[in-house]
Order: sequence, then structure tokens, then C-alpha cells
Amino acid sequence: MCLRAIMNNKRGFELVFADSRAIYCIVRSILHQSLRTKTLVMQMLSSICMVQGGQELVSDAFDQFRLDYRERHRFQTLMYFIRNPPEFHVEFLSSAIQFLDIFSSVEDLNQRVYLQYEMHLLGLDDFIDEMSDCKSDELQARMTAYVNGEMDVAALFEDSQHKARLLEECDQLKIRLSQANERVQEVEAKWITDKAALDRRLLDLVQERDRMQKEHEAQEGSWRRTISKNNT
Repeated sequence: MCLRAIMNNKRGFELVFADSRAIYCIVRSILHQSLRTKTLVMQMLSSICMVQGGQELVSDAFDQFRLDYRERHRFQTLMYFIRNPPEFHVEFLSSAIQFLDIFSSVEDLNQRVYLQYEMHLLGLDDFIDEMSDCKSDELQARMTAYVNGEMDVAALFEDSQHKARLLEECDQLKIRLSQANERVQEVEAKWITDKAALDRRLLDLVQERDRMQKEHEAQEGSWRRTISKNNT
């Protein structure tokens, strides 16, 4: 294929990568009757997906293919060729499984789950199960890599529920802590108020004691003077 020859050159690859029409032309080449050509298409698309931003370009190209060829689901035509090849072709099947694995192995977990579920609806998981007894080491390796890369949706759902419960418990603890802090503040405020009242009361008592002591001393002095006069 001409595009294959161009993409083997770094500059040529950059030109193809920058041209959405060229990428769509590659995607459309899956309609070619030759399984060898289909294999090259899968390999080229895998190479594009491994470059930053390439997965989005390939995704857009398959979206356009679905519209142009009235597919009910994206990748429907490709999956048909995978499940119904005119002959058993290990290289094509291996490269196709590898492409779908690379295409769906995005960093965003939500998008990865979505893409893998898209493949599941197309019957890829069923196909892999059906091919479990295949004697080809290469195909087995590609299928194993895809299965190992699948996200366990049930486990993710359970983890999300567990996380939700933990967040709820954390919120409850925050509420209880806030309430406890409010009670502590109330106790501190009452203690400050009570202490101020006790300080005022203590001051009053000290002043009362000093006043009574002065009165007693004055009275005592008066008594002594009276007694002294009487003795003389």
C-alpha cells in the first residue's frame, strides 16, 4: 500500500498523522478484499493510536465511517470481518485484536470502560471465548493482552459504592466533629462567663473583708481609748 510506504518514513508518518482524510482513507481500506491489506490497515491504525492524540483521530475516522456506510454500531464492519473471515488468517486476527486493545487502552478510566463495553456489545468478548482453543501463540498472546487490559466493571462499581459509603461516613464524622466543636465552644464560653462571675464575687468578698477589717480595727481602737480613759 502506498500509505504504508509513506508511513514507514518519519516525515511521511507526520504528514499522514496531520491529515484526517488520510487517516479516514486508511480506515476505509478495511473494505479491501485482501486479508493482507486488512492486516496492514490494522497495523497502521495501531501505530497512529500509539502517538499522542492519535487515538482521537482514529476514533473520529471510525465515526465518519459509521455514518458513510450506515453502520448501526461503530466498528460493526471490522467486527464482521473478524468473526467471518473468508479464511483463517492469523496475522489479520492478531493485528485486529491488537488494534482494538490499543484503541481501548486510554488513560481515562471512564472512557476505557465505555470503549471496552462498546467492544463487548460488538461481540469481541464472545469471539475471544470462542477462540480460546486456538493453537496460534501469536493470536493467544493478543487475546490474553486484551483480556488482561479489561477493566472489571463489577469491581469498579463495588469500589465506587465502597467509596460512596466512606465519603458518607466521613461527612457524618465531620458533622459530629462540628457538633462536638460547638459544644466545646459553648462549654468554654460558659466557663469564661462563670469564671468572670466568680472573679467579680471574689473581688467583692475581698473588698468586704478589707472593709470589715478596717471597721473592726477602728472599733477596737475606740474601745481601747475608752478603757484607757476609764482607768485613769
